[in-house]
Amino acid sequence: MADEKKLVEYLQWTTNELARLKKELAQRDARLAALREPVAVISMA
Repeated sequence: MADEKKLVEYLQWTTNELARLKKELAQRDARLAALREPVAVISMA
Protein backbone atom coordinates (compact mmCIF):
# COMPACT_ATOMS: atom_id res chain seq x y z
CA MET A 1 0.00 0.00 0.00
CA ALA A 2 2.80 2.44 0.85
CA ASP A 3 4.56 1.58 -2.40
CA GLU A 4 1.44 2.42 -4.37
CA LYS A 5 1.11 5.76 -2.56
CA LYS A 6 4.75 6.61 -3.32
CA LEU A 7 4.22 5.70 -6.96
CA VAL A 8 1.09 7.87 -7.23
CA GLU A 9 2.92 10.79 -5.59
CA TYR A 10 5.86 10.37 -7.98
CA LEU A 11 3.56 10.23 -11.00
CA GLN A 12 1.75 13.37 -9.85
CA TRP A 13 5.06 15.18 -9.35
CA THR A 14 6.27 14.03 -12.77
CA THR A 15 3.06 15.19 -14.44
CA ASN A 16 3.32 18.61 -12.77
CA GLU A 17 6.99 18.91 -13.73
CA LEU A 18 6.21 18.06 -17.36
CA ALA A 19 3.46 20.69 -17.46
CA ARG A 20 5.83 23.30 -15.99
CA LEU A 21 8.56 22.46 -18.51
CA LYS A 22 6.10 22.55 -21.40
CA LYS A 23 5.03 26.05 -20.36
CA GLU A 24 8.66 27.16 -19.98
CA LEU A 25 9.58 25.84 -23.43
CA ALA A 26 6.59 27.59 -24.99
CA GLN A 27 7.73 30.88 -23.43
CA ARG A 28 11.28 30.39 -24.74
CA ASP A 29 9.99 29.54 -28.21
CA ALA A 30 7.93 32.73 -28.19
CA ARG A 31 11.00 34.80 -27.25
CA LEU A 32 13.11 33.14 -29.94
CA ALA A 33 10.41 33.69 -32.56
CA ALA A 34 10.51 37.40 -31.80
CA LEU A 35 14.27 37.42 -32.38
CA ARG A 36 13.91 35.68 -35.76
CA GLU A 37 11.81 38.51 -37.15
CA PRO A 38 13.15 39.74 -40.51
CA VAL A 39 15.17 42.93 -40.51
CA ALA A 40 14.94 45.47 -43.30
CA VAL A 41 18.28 46.79 -44.55
CA ILE A 42 18.02 50.21 -46.13
CA SER A 43 20.92 52.08 -47.65
CA MET A 44 21.46 55.20 -49.63
CA ALA A 45 23.75 55.14 -52.64
